[in-house]
Amino acid sequence: MSYYSNLVSIVQSNVVSNVTVAEYSSLSVDDQADYLECNYYSSNSAGYYSNLMVYDGINVFSNISSNAYNELTPEQQSGYTPVIEYSNVTTTDSPHHYIKVVTHYSNLVVSNVVTYSNIDSNAYANLITTRPSFTVFRKYVPSGYFEISVQEYAAKSLEERAEYVAETIPEAITSNLQGFYTLVPSPE
Repeated sequence: MSYYSNLVSIVQSNVVSNVTVAEYSSLSVDDQADYLECNYYSSNSAGYYSNLMVYDGINVFSNISSNAYNELTPEQQSGYTPVIEYSNVTTTDSPHHYIKVVTHYSNLVVSNVVTYSNIDSNAYANLITTRPSFTVFRKYVPSGYFEISVQEYAAKSLEERAEYVAETIPEAITSNLQGFYTLVPSPE
């Protein structure tokens, strides 16, 4: 079925597309150029040292700082295990102290969202507004004419009416919005 369509608005919209590291690696080099790497930097270090002793089946941990660990003899140090702490930052001035962790790749595209007004042939026909034809009465004088309505003419005496001539004002289009619409034919 055919219809008429009018473009109402075009609004820009941001469309974000994220892909995993694995999906990114399967993209072509040209497609990869459209993506931005999203990452952080991570560094690990021994936050403290822990010693586990079991007394009567109960685990008892002794935790000491890195400085206290360094003051122990090598034999005492052998009973302790380092507990690693991670430090994550988004940017760093010391990249040699950190490992870059890529989380994903992101692509931002500005897309146009187009809105249409679609109407059927009946609504399209109603986009033309007309003023119907009507009658006026004119009295001609040297500088032009005076014009009165049928109601005003009817209120005059027969002698006054003799000076007026009936004129028919043809139907006129007062508004035509059809030019803003385009016919979209039905697919055959």
